[in-house]
Amino acid sequence: MRREYSQGVRRFEDCTVSLMRFIADTGRDGSSYSTWIRSPDGPERLARFLEEYHWYYDKWVKPVTAWKGQAGSLPVRYESLLGDYGQADQHETLRSICIHLGVDVNSVDLHGVLDAVLNKSTMTWSGQRSEIEKYWSREVEDLFIRFGGFDLNRRLGYEPSSPRIAFLPSWKRWSVSLR
Repeated sequence: MRREYSQGVRRFEDCTVSLMRFIADTGRDGSSYSTWIRSPDGPERLARFLEEYHWYYDKWVKPVTAWKGQAGSLPVRYESLLGDYGQADQHETLRSICIHLGVDVNSVDLHGVLDAVLNKSTMTWSGQRSEIEKYWSREVEDLFIRFGGFDLNRRLGYEPSSPRIAFLPSWKRWSVSLR
């Protein structure tokens, strides 16, 4: 029996900021005793977080990148599902998931599905999307590149326009590739 599943992928800078905010908000991993949590919220906190938590790139993220391209896997971009590239792309993403899973697209209320699942309280929802610009700096970017974030973005299918990406507007930062 062939298994079909979708694999959510997200720009790794955004994942990193989101993870830091999640751990800071929940106090998981004993973060209330960590030195990074005492840094001011913003680039300094993210830099200290990366210095302490860079191991998660290898332990948690690299194994997930191996799923890409596996039989039965459909990579689904977080940004597409949330509508960052417009409603047409968002609906096409949802249609692709339905088709991939063998669901009759004509029987699905796309607006209803999106309303039911997006921006809802979950175990990891912080109430709003992370604003990368609030946390990114040259120091953070240097750490991100040093610890392998640039390479992980490529493995997840995101192609930055150059290694120095942080100070470009987000719409210029990425040329999206589903290779």
